[in-house]
Amino acid sequence: MKKLLFLMLVLTLGTTGVYAEDSVRNISGFNVGHLSGEDADPAKRPFTITSIRQSGENFLLWISSPNIGEVSRLLNAGRFETQSTLGDLSSSPSLSLWKQVTCTDTQGRRWTREISYSTAAGCPVVSTQYYLRSPVTVSNGRNFGIALDPDYLWLIEKL
Repeated sequence: MKKLLFLMLVLTLGTTGVYAEDSVRNISGFNVGHLSGEDADPAKRPFTITSIRQSGENFLLWISSPNIGEVSRLLNAGRFETQSTLGDLSSSPSLSLWKQVTCTDTQGRRWTREISYSTAAGCPVVSTQYYLRSPVTVSNGRNFGIALDPDYLWLIEKL
């Protein structure tokens, strides 16, 4: 059943590549499929999804990346395509890069801010985590996909 849902999402995205499944993992109550194009190296995927959270009307994909600047460049160049499907209905919601920074002051107090990737923190930063944000609710029956055609595809469905 899950392979069928992934296949339907691939067809909906309309990617041009031939993809092979690298892995399907359960992350935060979602099945996440990582697929790579026939000429793509899975080890060179621009990011890996590490955690997922639905926050109100926003779907947050926490990521790790060896080069977060490259992820930003690809986003700004419009290289990532998104697709959200629910039955026969589909949409292409936007995708943006955000960061959560933990700051400190001279007295050692810490606080967290969530800001867009290009915004300066405005405080001494202790740590930074990055996430992709899309204005979509992913619930039972709704799937979400991100394509970097023809090399990589991320497919996500709620368990």
